[in-house]
Amino acid sequence: MPPGSDPQECQGSQPEESRESQQRLQMHLDRRARAFTALSNIMQRLSDTQKNVIDKLK
Repeated sequence: MPPGSDPQECQGSQPEESRESQQRLQMHLDRRARAFTALSNIMQRLSDTQKNVIDKLK
């Protein structure tokens, strides 16, 4: 029987692999959320700057 094909061997590693996958997914989602927050902050600053320029031109 090839290594890793024994159901009892796989049972021990599946929860660990699942936990690692969940951790990687959570890290990815956290990075994505931080990126969107940074993008939102940049867009807000651009909008504020545009408003200030327009107000000074009036």
